[in-house]
Amino acid sequence: MSTSATTLIRLESIHKFFQTGLTNVHALDGIDLTINENEFFAILGPSGSGKSTLLHVIGCLTSPSKGTYLLNGSDVSGLGQWNLAQVRNHTFGFVFQSFSLLSSLNVLDNVCVPLIYGRIHRKERHRLARDVIGQVGLSHREHHFPGQLSGGEQQRVAIARALVSNPSVILADEPTGNLDSASGDEIMRILKTLQKQGRTVIIVTHDEHIAQNAQREIHIVDGQISVKGQK
Repeated sequence: MSTSATTLIRLESIHKFFQTGLTNVHALDGIDLTINENEFFAILGPSGSGKSTLLHVIGCLTSPSKGTYLLNGSDVSGLGQWNLAQVRNHTFGFVFQSFSLLSSLNVLDNVCVPLIYGRIHRKERHRLARDVIGQVGLSHREHHFPGQLSGGEQQRVAIARALVSNPSVILADEPTGNLDSASGDEIMRILKTLQKQGRTVIIVTHDEHIAQNAQREIHIVDGQISVKGQK
């Protein structure tokens, strides 16, 4: 017996404007998009196409200038910064191309950072952090600092940090962009495993090879969806 997919994210006529000096940049131009729960979804496009802006809107890092964003059926389009932060912290885990690790903290403490903001007790923070560090295969490196790790290991730490708050959605912006092909393949293996475990995974990439890991993809050009693909 087949079951219908459950809609997690629905974007309706989303626009995003930025003011750069005297120029008004139209970064997103009428995006309509639906993403389902437990889907591995890829957003492709060249540099400057608007794909990262779209990911930031999806992750509640910024609000759309116009349009409607429904998350689990609730309209989050017009929420203020405090409410957006609450939605963001309870729903999304973020992985960025640049890793964004704190060089002065070891692996364990880097992964603990989101839990500090959540006011989780230190002993519980360490327990939760060690669990996700183990999931990405770095238990033997928890006392090392970012400068002592390879690029692939640093990105695995970033994934552990994204996981530690137990988000339902992982958002990854060019997660393999600074990695060699072997490390990139390992990161994609981890992301696919997370999707198989029940999370929704959304990646932004300019690399068709990376996008082939997704179940569905869209191509963004000049802030608009140009191609949709189902696999």
